[in-house]
Order: sequence, then C-alpha cells, then structure tokens
Amino acid sequence: MELPDEYQSAPTARRRRVRETKSKSVTMRITPTTYTRFNDYCDREQLSYPDALDRLLALAESAKE
Repeated sequence: MELPDEYQSAPTARRRRVRETKSKSVTMRITPTTYTRFNDYCDREQLSYPDALDRLLALAESAKE
C-alpha cells in the first residue's frame, strides 16, 4: 500500500525542526530564591557553579528520558 505524497514528505520537515531546535539557546529565569537555593546546593556539595550547573543539567536530561 502506497502512502500519499504529503505523508512521505513529513520526515524532511521533522529533520528541519530538529536542526532549528538545536540552534536555539537555553534560557532560565533566576529568581532570588532560586539563586539562594543554587548557592546552598553548591556549598553543600562543595561544587563550583559550572560543575553544579553541569550536574543539574545532566539530572534534567536523565529525568526527561
């Protein structure tokens, strides 16, 4: 059974959307309480800010899967 032409073109559009998504930057709103909690987390775990952010982003990625 053959699919209509409009269905066969969908994978190309999907790949284009993925490329557009990868080029967007990630933004995060930081409120004073968020900063305080993040600072406390860094102190408690004895991590630098970049290392703590890497760890939190890795946790978010694994939670997404």
